[in-house]
Amino acid sequence: MDGGVWGGVADLGIVPLDAVSVANLASLAGPAGELFATYRLPHIDHPYATNPQAVVDAWDGARRDFDNRQAACGLKPPHAKAAQAHVGHTYAARIFRWEQVDLLAAVHVAALDDLGAIVAWRVLEVRRLPELR
Repeated sequence: MDGGVWGGVADLGIVPLDAVSVANLASLAGPAGELFATYRLPHIDHPYATNPQAVVDAWDGARRDFDNRQAACGLKPPHAKAAQAHVGHTYAARIFRWEQVDLLAAVHVAALDDLGAIVAWRVLEVRRLPELR
């Protein structure tokens, strides 16, 4: 199956990068932080792996669910291009790479230049996803 990347970003404000953890995301970003810290993709086990369409359906449903929860938290979907990098701000990013990894990271914007943002980041949590065959 082909891969894909999706997820979301929440602005935590002016917070030092090393002050961000999975445990304090909810206090830093409210419902958005709680969503990023606790969201779990559906477990895709052997029965799904033998039925590729069931895998696609499960992940499409998970993506819609995550997008709906983001909207309920007041976050705009990443494809809306609404995010603007602010110098000194730290962001929480939840990134799902189809069939590979579920990643939670903190990203700090140190400066802006002609090419975009100069950032530092820290991976807060990595969840390996089941390999599909």
